[in-house]
Order: sequence, then C-alpha cells, then structure tokens
Amino acid sequence: MSDQPFQPVTDNIFLFRDTCNVYVIRTGDSAVLIDFGCGDVLSKLPLLGIQRVTDVLMTHHHHDQGQGLACALAAGACVWVPATEYDLFARIDAHRQARAIYNSYDVRQDRFSLLTSVAVSGTLDDYATRSFGGHPFYILPTPGHTLGSISLLAHIDGKAVAFTGDLIAGPGKIWSLAAT
Repeated sequence: MSDQPFQPVTDNIFLFRDTCNVYVIRTGDSAVLIDFGCGDVLSKLPLLGIQRVTDVLMTHHHHDQGQGLACALAAGACVWVPATEYDLFARIDAHRQARAIYNSYDVRQDRFSLLTSVAVSGTLDDYATRSFGGHPFYILPTPGHTLGSISLLAHIDGKAVAFTGDLIAGPGKIWSLAAT
C-alpha cells in the first residue's frame, strides 16, 4: 500500500479512502470535501497544502459517510446535506423517536443513519446549482442507495465530474440492486 493517502483524480481533485470515499476539491490553501467518513482526512490535508476546509457536501445520510462530521464542524467547516434527508442529519433523535417500532414497509433506509444530530449549515436542493470553493455544483437527485441520495455534478480542471456517493460504488457498479 502506498504511503500517499491521496489518489489524484485531476490537478485539484483528490480521493481519500476512509469509511467511504472522501473527495477533496482544492482551491488554493482551502478545500471543499464531498462526503466525510470518520474525519481522518483532516490530519492529512496539509500534505496537499490545504490549511482549512470551507464546506462538506454530503451525498446521503448513511453513518459511514458522515460519522466524523462533528470534527468537520469543530474545524470550522459548514456542512451541507441533501434537502430530502435534512432530518436524518439535523434531527436524528426526533426522527428515531417518531419512528414506528414495527416494520411498516415504508422502504426508507434510515437504520444506518448518524448516531447523533449535527449542525447543518444548509441544504442541497434538488436541481439547484450552488457554488462552493469557486466551483458551481449542480445537485441531481439520484434516489436509489437512499431515497434522498444526490449526485453532485461540476466542471473542475477542465473535466466534467460527477460525485455519486454510494449510488455507484465502483467502476460502473451500483451498490445494491434492492435499493434501486
């Protein structure tokens, strides 16, 4: 295994493998992260010349994607979540208390959510374009892995890129056929 924790995707996009794939989009000495994992990425960012994370954009609510979000908040980052899954980030306790104990077959996959709520800076609304780190990101709803999953589309370093979270987990492979 390489000693380099980052795999370059383009000149300013890097992949960090954690409990999920964390993508780092570098702009000067700051970065925007797509998904967050357990937060180990924070201690490695200086290797890329990055001094601060401005924003973390979450593709879906699963625990492996965002279990370290409290570290991101402590580091001063803003956390942005899919609008459809806001309650699964910001109000998980209330969500769990309101959940029926029996299986109601509502197919909402919310049992792999965060364990505690996190402060959310705002939502990533379906079909909107929002700018982070000087890059416009188009928010495309891609339900399947979770009902509120989103993909983030952008042009960075002259390349069209799509950040799909776990919707596509490997080269052209969907994570779970049952989830689609």
